[in-house]
Amino acid sequence: MKKRFLRAISVLMVITILFTCTISVFAYSGRIDPDIIAETSKTALKIEGEGIVLLKNEDNVLPLDGKKLNVFGVGSVCPFFGGAGSGCITSENPVSFYDALDEKGIPYNKELRELYEEECGTEAIPTTSHPVVNNALGLILTKSQLPEMPVSLLTDEIMNNAKAYSDTALVMISRTSAEGTDLTEDILRISDEERALVEKLNDNFKNIIVLFNISNIMEMGFVDEYENIKAAAAIWIPGEFGMLSVADVLTGEINPSGRLADTVAYKVGDHPSGVCFGTNEYDGGEYYVEYLEGIYVGYRYYDFNSNGFILPFGYGLSYASFEYSNFKYEVDDGVVRVSLDVTNTSDVNGEDVIQVYVGKKASNIYRPLKELKGFEKVFVNAKETRKVEVKLDIDDLKSYRELTDSFELEDGEYEIYIAKNTLEIIDTSSVVLDGVVFEEALKPKTLEHKEYP
Repeated sequence: MKKRFLRAISVLMVITILFTCTISVFAYSGRIDPDIIAETSKTALKIEGEGIVLLKNEDNVLPLDGKKLNVFGVGSVCPFFGGAGSGCITSENPVSFYDALDEKGIPYNKELRELYEEECGTEAIPTTSHPVVNNALGLILTKSQLPEMPVSLLTDEIMNNAKAYSDTALVMISRTSAEGTDLTEDILRISDEERALVEKLNDNFKNIIVLFNISNIMEMGFVDEYENIKAAAAIWIPGEFGMLSVADVLTGEINPSGRLADTVAYKVGDHPSGVCFGTNEYDGGEYYVEYLEGIYVGYRYYDFNSNGFILPFGYGLSYASFEYSNFKYEVDDGVVRVSLDVTNTSDVNGEDVIQVYVGKKASNIYRPLKELKGFEKVFVNAKETRKVEVKLDIDDLKSYRELTDSFELEDGEYEIYIAKNTLEIIDTSSVVLDGVVFEEALKPKTLEHKEYP
């Protein structure tokens, strides 16, 4: 009898706690003032606009300059605005891609929109009037990849109408993810259906624009496999307002200035972690990745092994063009000062990102060839010149030393690289820094891809 009583009390307490938490969540998830939304949306649009990375732009296909668009891909009508779980976008009325095209006055093929909405509109996650419920629906129903519409539905009549409408096609490739689940290699590649779509577009249109609506870097090698893919951009997962910034990039109202924070490989397997990804298992059943590349993670690995990637860390194009001059390198009071003049040689205003990397070729510890230590984003009007200075704190040039279990500055000569990205070096110089003489007598490793799968 006593056990039954205690069990009943326990169940009652659990129900009470759940009920109380549910009431609290609903009580504290009220509406946000429209004035606050209007103000914060400006910041959201600025962040999205500055984060879009222009990856390719042959024949100046972008900006559109009045070109009409044939829009393809399930992502055009069901884009990913955010991730799943805590990254889920719960807005009742996020700005869709087509909403943005309408607002920015970009003409598009309405027959294609109707086709995709009819065939793919059911992929959209349902919403309610309550953000907590919407968040739960997003967590439960969000997929990392949506099935692409079969190309068989793009009949000869539809394609002929599209070609008559415009010689320019835009295709949206969409992926998302959540923090609780890793993406498989298949999700990080374009699917067979997506490749079939790209091939059909390549056979029918002179100019193809690819927009990557993604939360994770995926394979992008196909962009260079088809001659009519003239432009590509990573628009990421833009949030509830960000599609307006995407449209502004298409029109040229925004000059893209984002830079890649990752290296884009030809294939998923070209990343050092590719072979052991998801194959190691703890005793408890959880999977883990062993970083066989050691300290040579990300771009540091590809500095030693230039094969296997198409776009380097720090990469990003602009509608403007820039030239560089008057380089200066100074060491003063614990700071390395790097300065240069940046000239916008084009007819459009634009932002450039000056990246400063530091390396030490003669070292007695294992270290990367170079590491990003500072950067500066600078706006330069057309035909004007701006002076840019990047300050590097010498403390940030210290390296971890196993012998003393501390971070120390190794004595000697350091290479300073001013760069557009890890591959495109604008200028280089050397500075001598006084530090500690490391006595480990180790030589820097020369990595071979076969050593680090």
